[in-house]
Amino acid sequence: MMKAWVDYIDWQDAQRGRTYLFDFLDTFGDWLALDGPTPSSFKGSTDDTYVSTLYYYRSTQMVKEMAQVLGKTEDVAHYAELEAHIKAAIAAGCDMILFNKDIREDYQFIRDALADGRLTWERVDEAVTRTLAMKAAMGLPERKAAGTLVPGPEALSVVGCAEHLAQAKECADKAVTLVKDTQSLLPISPEKYKKIRLYLLEDRVGGGFKDGEGATGKIKQKLEDEGFEVTLFDYSKPDFYEMFEGGVADIKSKFDLAVYVACIDTASNQSVRRIDWVHLMAADAPWFVNDVPALFVSLANPYHLVDAPMIKTFINAYTPTEEVVDAVVDKLMGRSAFKGVNPVDPFCGVWGAKF
Repeated sequence: MMKAWVDYIDWQDAQRGRTYLFDFLDTFGDWLALDGPTPSSFKGSTDDTYVSTLYYYRSTQMVKEMAQVLGKTEDVAHYAELEAHIKAAIAAGCDMILFNKDIREDYQFIRDALADGRLTWERVDEAVTRTLAMKAAMGLPERKAAGTLVPGPEALSVVGCAEHLAQAKECADKAVTLVKDTQSLLPISPEKYKKIRLYLLEDRVGGGFKDGEGATGKIKQKLEDEGFEVTLFDYSKPDFYEMFEGGVADIKSKFDLAVYVACIDTASNQSVRRIDWVHLMAADAPWFVNDVPALFVSLANPYHLVDAPMIKTFINAYTPTEEVVDAVVDKLMGRSAFKGVNPVDPFCGVWGAKF
């Protein structure tokens, strides 16, 4: 069982390119809590990644030792190499303290590690040398001496200049990608689909480091400017009749076309983003696609077909800028051709998502 566990962690690490650090999955970390921040703390203050990787290292070491006893020479060589990589990853650490909360506390951690031998002065010298070399390569000492380390107010004059806005518009036009339109829905027009229900799939919980609200919220007005009657799906006031009793006829009486616009982007520790349909009856999910047409536009994550494979018209636009939203509307209306080429597999390996 220990061998299977070590092999599993090694396999998981390989999927992301190998760091030899056990900094993924849910772990107990420092569960003894001998130095927790409060007497009632259930976890100690030792870094979870450090504790977990040490456990991974010791487990690998034990599997290697068991292989030696059993005479499995190939396994001995394999786990000895893995053990060495993990040990190197633990020792490597990083060259600078980043995103600290209390720099004095972190400095003391370094002093303590030097005092008890967990950290060597050679490793510190190596980190300092690399840091100074990077600063020298960037010319930072000279720029500091010349007073040009921080650009002056005049440097802001290029922000939002006509040239850059034109480039942003050109990039948006070339990037927006029609992944599929198997129902031949496009282009759309008020004559064919007067009433639109708009679903805005966004982060409904605040927090994290984001680039701002973006232009997602403006798409309703842009569609209305094209002559459509647009109603927003109201997440704050669920329609219980529609959820529990209303059927296809009820949906058809309310709108001619459903438009899903998703802006669920990755940020900080949000590295896996999936569509979180309304938990009650999946009320915002496109269950009606065989009776009322629906299209989906993603303004961030290009992998949403894994959660909405039933959608027959799907567009990836990658970023929620106003130029991108304008380009999407132009292409929906047929004023501009789709020029984007899929940079990833938007079907996520799901065969049925292609239809």
